[in-house]
Amino acid sequence: MAESISKSQSFWSPRHRQFLLFVLAAGASVPVNIGARILFSSWMRFEAAVFLSHIVGMVTAYGLTKLLVFEKTGRNVASELGRFAVVNVISVAQTWLVSVGLLYWVFPWLGFNRQPELVAHVLGLGLASLTSFVGHSRYSFQKAGNALG
Repeated sequence: MAESISKSQSFWSPRHRQFLLFVLAAGASVPVNIGARILFSSWMRFEAAVFLSHIVGMVTAYGLTKLLVFEKTGRNVASELGRFAVVNVISVAQTWLVSVGLLYWVFPWLGFNRQPELVAHVLGLGLASLTSFVGHSRYSFQKAGNALG
């Protein structure tokens, strides 16, 4: 019994807890992102709507992750948000490439046609969230004065 407790406690290291909180905070921004994309899609092309909705989601995610996930960095909000935006440039590129690639090439090839825009967008966001955690923890919210700081 003591061995199983020890193993379960080691799984919930501070880094695992931080990742779980990141997933929850980023996950809370996903409905905002998707809702914005649906709204934007009513008057612009899907590709542009994915891009603009990502910005709305990014601002939401910044607020939530700053509040709930990462420790104070010693930087001002403009610096943190700027770094957050740099990481999100990579994230939006991943989201856009995966979403558009799935919608226009993979899904037609598979014959998949159930809410293809929604599914493509959700999958694109999911993949980008993995690399975003690494970027945000090692760059966006890196403490001032550290190697990348």
